[in-house]
Amino acid sequence: MPSSLLLICFSISIIINILWIFATITVVTMKGGWPWLRDRISILLNGRESRNSIYALNRISVFDQLPVHSEDIVFLGDSILNYGEWHEYLDNVRAKNRAIDGDDTHSILGRLAAVVAGNPRHIIVSCGINNLQRKMTTSQTIHEYNQILSYILLQSPNSTVWILPVLPVNAKLYALRIASQFPGVSRPRNSDVDTINSFLESLAADTSRVHYVDMPELLSDMGELRDKYTIDGLHLNGRGLRKIALRLQQSGIGEGQ
Repeated sequence: MPSSLLLICFSISIIINILWIFATITVVTMKGGWPWLRDRISILLNGRESRNSIYALNRISVFDQLPVHSEDIVFLGDSILNYGEWHEYLDNVRAKNRAIDGDDTHSILGRLAAVVAGNPRHIIVSCGINNLQRKMTTSQTIHEYNQILSYILLQSPNSTVWILPVLPVNAKLYALRIASQFPGVSRPRNSDVDTINSFLESLAADTSRVHYVDMPELLSDMGELRDKYTIDGLHLNGRGLRKIALRLQQSGIGEGQ
């Protein structure tokens, strides 16, 4: 091959590689830069999001300064609970929010010891939807959920556990507000939600200290989250969170404490 042709091929190869690098940098920048890329790598290696986020670390550092006590009502979970001002909803200063936006069953397992160390009176648990968004299997989710509950029952013998159901999304609002903004997120399937909830309900039926808190009033006739209780199709709005608080109060949580 003539040297001039080799030079042309070499030049074309360099240009293609430069364009590929530029395109990659552009996509990563648009998606959120290094934090986004780090999480994508974590998903490939571990099957879940990296928890090394500034928000999560800051929130955990707050929890470290605020110990849990035996008369407390602890809300443990992901963003569904994270948004709630539970001490105000329940009108009870014993209510403590220990939820973190983005948590899944695995990350909750990693910080569970600090939550149960004070042997709180009640622990309200809500998690699992992020597992499904990250394409974790229902069997893995169920296994880790079972580990969470087993650990609480063993390490916090005076605690009563209240399990909130994994809520199905509102497909229309989810597509508009979540999927359009986070194209890499997988929309949870109702069948997977039902599988997890069936397990949680059966587990509660077999364990005296564990109660399953069904919330059918939050769902439409189609089995989706009602429009009036969500803004983005995934998270509960203020009215939806109040429904949870009222349901817990009806179960005796927060009264006379």
